[in-house]
Amino acid sequence: MSRLKAAVASAPSRLVVLLVVATIVGFGVSRRGLTKHRGFNPDEFEHLHFSWLTSEGRIAYRDYFDHHTPLLHLAFAQWLKKEDVQDEAAAIKAMEDGRTLMLGLTLLTLAAGALFVGRESTPAALTFVALLGSSPVFIAKSLEFRPDVPAMFCLLLALCFSASQRDRLAGLTCALALLFTPKSIFGIAGLLVSLVWTQRESSDGGLKRGVYFAQGASVPLLVMAAWLSRADALLPAIRFSLVEAARWSGPAPGPLVLDFLRTNAAMSALFVLSSAASMQQWRVASPLLRASLSMTAVGFAGVFLVTYPSHQFLLLTLPPCAVLISLAWDGLIRRRFGPTRPTIAAHLALAVVIVAMGLPEHVRAFARGNTAAVVALEQIARNTARDEQVLDGFIGYAPLRSHGTFFPFLHKDVRALRERLESPSLLQDLKVGRVFPKFALMNHYLQDGVEPAVWDFLDANYSTLADDRDVRVRLFDNGLGFWKDTAPRSLVPNGRREPHVLTLDGWSGPREVEGRLGRWLVSAEPAVLLIPVRETRPFDLSVDLTITEPLVLTIDINGLKITSDELSTGTQRHLFLVPDQAWRLGLNQVAFSSTGCGRRHCFVSSVQLLPTAVAPRRSPR
Repeated sequence: MSRLKAAVASAPSRLVVLLVVATIVGFGVSRRGLTKHRGFNPDEFEHLHFSWLTSEGRIAYRDYFDHHTPLLHLAFAQWLKKEDVQDEAAAIKAMEDGRTLMLGLTLLTLAAGALFVGRESTPAALTFVALLGSSPVFIAKSLEFRPDVPAMFCLLLALCFSASQRDRLAGLTCALALLFTPKSIFGIAGLLVSLVWTQRESSDGGLKRGVYFAQGASVPLLVMAAWLSRADALLPAIRFSLVEAARWSGPAPGPLVLDFLRTNAAMSALFVLSSAASMQQWRVASPLLRASLSMTAVGFAGVFLVTYPSHQFLLLTLPPCAVLISLAWDGLIRRRFGPTRPTIAAHLALAVVIVAMGLPEHVRAFARGNTAAVVALEQIARNTARDEQVLDGFIGYAPLRSHGTFFPFLHKDVRALRERLESPSLLQDLKVGRVFPKFALMNHYLQDGVEPAVWDFLDANYSTLADDRDVRVRLFDNGLGFWKDTAPRSLVPNGRREPHVLTLDGWSGPREVEGRLGRWLVSAEPAVLLIPVRETRPFDLSVDLTITEPLVLTIDINGLKITSDELSTGTQRHLFLVPDQAWRLGLNQVAFSSTGCGRRHCFVSSVQLLPTAVAPRRSPR
């Protein structure tokens, strides 16, 4: 009979645990599909690019400018070293994998918080998961590939370790959070405030705990400092990630605060009420509740102190805020009802209301697609070699390609620092070819980040592409004098300074056939090239081919179709006789189509414009 009563008594708690697990799993399943299709944030490309630079052996602060602490980039660089970043889909795959990693850390944050809160009150774990998982900031930012997500997880662990007096672990996880992002300093400060309060209440225990915390924190900090010092990057790291970052004049915190109050109205109100209730019960409050109040209060105060307040900064404070609210709500209910079923019902009711309020934000997350970004990423990756340069303000569509300057991103926030450090100027480097970008990502970020003469130079030498007007390609040689319309043009970029073509849809990735690099026609739709032409004069088009079955090849030059005779199998060079005036200055669209039925029936390695050597032609063959 006693066992039956115990089983009946524990049934509600088991139901709560089941609901917590189901909520976390449901959150993960719903977010899994977004790793591929949700719109990208430029910050994600920034961190992916820095990770790639690290994987290439370059050192942050010494070899390129960065104002973040480098732990995420160092960790993800190990993954990139194992991948073929020459593949045209590599950037997209890397971003998907990075987001998958962030999703895993997000789910661990939910699970860890629920576990530690559940140790004090099982029903409160349900409120914690509902609060955190329904916050619009958490929904929007926790999936993105950014260091704030692992820092968020580390700070939550530090909070829980500190509350259970495992202070070395608390110090260790705080230091790791700081090595992910300097913005963690505010959460760490909040945790230290709770330790100081402990010292006031205990003449010996508080001091001992502080020593243990410092011991744990010193290990990763000293290891990172030693590594940076060995790489001659310690002093630049301090300068760029601390001194210069503190000088930035970011936006005022007011709009961010108002937006948070508007979109997180329930959490904001509950935070105020929970803080007041916790202060009233401070002396009898649990260590976890007291530490979470301290960390949340200092973290939110950091919005007014940090140089660049942002939504992702709030991500670091939301988990301790959810801990505070769930435990304060639990204390209020238990003082009214005791550890009874009404307490579980009250937590369940609050969780249902919070989840219902957060559902519209979950739905909105699926409405922000990334199709245009994927097209731009593929275009740039397909048409640049690994060491070819892309000049970028802060769009980020070339995360696995060289950016050509010490400052990978040339937005307005780094302009003053860049102009102090650059010698010679960017304009001079462009004019003499030391910086020689294949693409320039030209939107307001770049326009605000460079002097007007640089923008004018780019505007004169780079042409827009049809798919994205911000993505512009170098037409010729930036006035350096080596461009010839009649030089051979490979379909696989090689980084050499020679005339190029742009491959768009309908082509395979780079392949090698009989010792020659090129691409297969792979689609029933036409395979499109864009061929820059400097002089509007008569040219014929020579095409180097390898054919695996007899076929007829047709090209369409700016709407004018020219069809070959039947071509036999084997490697050959075919000359298309092009009518006068078919070519135009700038980008010319040439679409290839064939009668072949196999997937690998026509391989093209290069094309070449040849001056017309016969009498003018007025119509195609």
